[in-house]
Amino acid sequence: MKMKKLTALLAGAMAAAMLLTACDKGESVPTMTELVPNVITQSEATANDGGTTAPMTDADGSTYSTEETKSTEELASVIAEMTGTTPPATTVVDVSGNSENGEIRTYKDRYAYNTLTDDEKALYANIVENAATLGLRVDPEFVGVDKATWDKVYCMVYNQEPQFFWMSPKLSQVGRIYYRNLDKESIKSMQAEIDATVKNILADIKGKSDFEKLDYLNTYLSLNSTFILGEETDAQANYNSTIYNAFAGGTSKQGDIQCVGYAHAVQYICDRVGINSMVITGVTEAGQTHAWNIVDVGGDWYNYDITWDDPILDTPNYKNVRHMYMLVPDSWILDITHFSQNLKFYNDGTSFKFFDAPACTSTAMNWFHQKGELYTDSVSAIAELNRQLEYAASNGLRTTEIMVSDKSVYDAVRAELKSMQSTLTSAHSNVKGISDKCSEPMLVIELDVIYK
Repeated sequence: MKMKKLTALLAGAMAAAMLLTACDKGESVPTMTELVPNVITQSEATANDGGTTAPMTDADGSTYSTEETKSTEELASVIAEMTGTTPPATTVVDVSGNSENGEIRTYKDRYAYNTLTDDEKALYANIVENAATLGLRVDPEFVGVDKATWDKVYCMVYNQEPQFFWMSPKLSQVGRIYYRNLDKESIKSMQAEIDATVKNILADIKGKSDFEKLDYLNTYLSLNSTFILGEETDAQANYNSTIYNAFAGGTSKQGDIQCVGYAHAVQYICDRVGINSMVITGVTEAGQTHAWNIVDVGGDWYNYDITWDDPILDTPNYKNVRHMYMLVPDSWILDITHFSQNLKFYNDGTSFKFFDAPACTSTAMNWFHQKGELYTDSVSAIAELNRQLEYAASNGLRTTEIMVSDKSVYDAVRAELKSMQSTLTSAHSNVKGISDKCSEPMLVIELDVIYK
């Protein structure tokens, strides 16, 4: 049988900018687009469904019947044959939420799910139930839902339920669920890899405050992950938007992930430590798709974007840890670096909103505020940056960062950057310069050491 091929995603390398030049983080991530080709062609649809019903046209031009005359298990076998996977057993063991670390926060406890209507919640629950057991279609009572509702709820399940790393975000026919993997034993083996890593993470953060847990996770994912776009022609093997590459990786090293992979990893850990989190989608200033998290810390909501705290570098620096986007209010990023919050766009330019995200207005738990890295005068700010730069250069580290209290202090510090660079390069022959990634909206001074 014949499968359509998936066009590989290509990403351009982004070079580190030298002193006083900006460096935007860009990506083109198919968080809501079709990743997996429909595996049932028009002729196969007739054969698979016994030719008893008129085939329906899928979004990619292929067709299949809305009335299945074969059992779910038989249809699974057909798809398995075509995709080269092993068909699941009649009763698939639920491998979701497989944790030894106590009660796990479920969708019923989360903000995003509770924005839905009762009918949408019922559909959401049914998609979750079927995804957990590799069901190929939702139950019959949900097949007739309108396309807009299906797209909204299906994408929300994909975004908010990171445990289903085998689920595809493909949007096609209403009622149809797509998967990266239909092999139960393979999924269970992959889950075991994830569990081994997550078990160690949970042990390390046990007893810590919610801020400390998120600070640890920011560091862990930054040091163990590399931002990368999918270049796999086999969509079944492409897990860079999932928790599998974040916490396991298979034949690839752990950590080759894109922004959705970072956001899913955060959601997965937050569910296991009781932090209310949600995955937010949007676009960058350049119009490229993006995903991040909003989390509840101390009763207030904050934006939490580890992707943008782990920059794209031509030569990955595994000692690089940044905190510019850790627990920030909306006013620092929305319509500045992060746009079109929670909107789903179609190719014709139309869109809809998944849900209204909670307002993030507090700065109390912002990393710089919590760590005492907020400076109210330029003299102390410059002294601290020089200290951090010297420490970084002496230890092969990359990032130095502080926050200042107002624009006048910000401008005074930036006026001294060339002098600070000259001092550092004179003292360290292996240092080429410093890269300025300062953020005026946040009043953050970030200087990255660039080595020869």
